[in-house]
Amino acid sequence: MSEVMKTIAQISALTFILTSMLAMGLSLTIRQIIAPQRNLRVVLLALQANFVLVPGLAYLIQVVIPLEDGLATGSSSSVRRPWPAVPQRCAS
Repeated sequence: MSEVMKTIAQISALTFILTSMLAMGLSLTIRQIIAPQRNLRVVLLALQANFVLVPGLAYLIQVVIPLEDGLATGSSSSVRRPWPAVPQRCAS
């Protein structure tokens, strides 16, 4: 029974996230989406936050708080590779 509840919870969370994102995206006009991209300062701050601040915070958490192996691996992957994961070929 707990497996069923776990699956229902996961599906519910995913459905909530996807529908929330869809609702927000559909409520915006093209001008509202493009307008912030014209402000170079905002774009650079967003890039800095995503590629410097978040990985730095993940590293700091690893240093200050001892994490379990799974959590440390997940947070360190954002430190080592803050961009989307690209499969690497195995060296022969």
